[in-house]
Amino acid sequence: MTRMPLLQGLGGQDLARLEEAHGLDVECIPQSHTPLLKQGNACTHLILVADGILRRTHTTDDGCLSLSALVHTPVALEPENLYG
Repeated sequence: MTRMPLLQGLGGQDLARLEEAHGLDVECIPQSHTPLLKQGNACTHLILVADGILRRTHTTDDGCLSLSALVHTPVALEPENLYG
C-alpha cells in the first residue's frame, strides 16, 4: 500500500493509526469488465487501485456519445473527481 502516491512515506505505525481512525478495507478484485464505479453514484469511498489498467468511460446524458480513456495505476479514484 505504501507504493500508492497518497501513502508514500508512511510507515507501519502511520498506516495502523490511519486504519484505526478511518478504517481500510483491502480487496483483491479479479480482472473483469464489471465497473468499479458508475457515473452518478454517490461518492462514499476513496478507492486506491495498486495494480492494473482501468478504463474510464464517460457517456453523455442522451447516451449518444461515449469517451473512454485508459488510467494506469497506481491511482486514487474518487467518483466526484472522476465524473465531475
